[in-house]
Amino acid sequence: MTTTTVSVRGLVCGLCLARLLDGVRGLLGVRSAAARLGQDGSSRLTLEASPMLTSSALRAAVAATGFEVVEATTVPSRPLNDSTREV
Repeated sequence: MTTTTVSVRGLVCGLCLARLLDGVRGLLGVRSAAARLGQDGSSRLTLEASPMLTSSALRAAVAATGFEVVEATTVPSRPLNDSTREV
């Protein structure tokens, strides 16, 4: 799994967040998605997804919901080891 953090421009309310999340949660490989409004006009979207999710697919899904990807960063998710595993 990977964790992708995306700066998104154009979100102004909770309905915008819901529309964005509905659009990206349907992408192949997305395990979870969360978003938060930013005060400076750039909001933050965080996804946990399989490596099969491409940057172009993510950008297209965000654009289809009416918003714009400003910047995206993807890093491998840290696997749980025995000392951090939830029970």
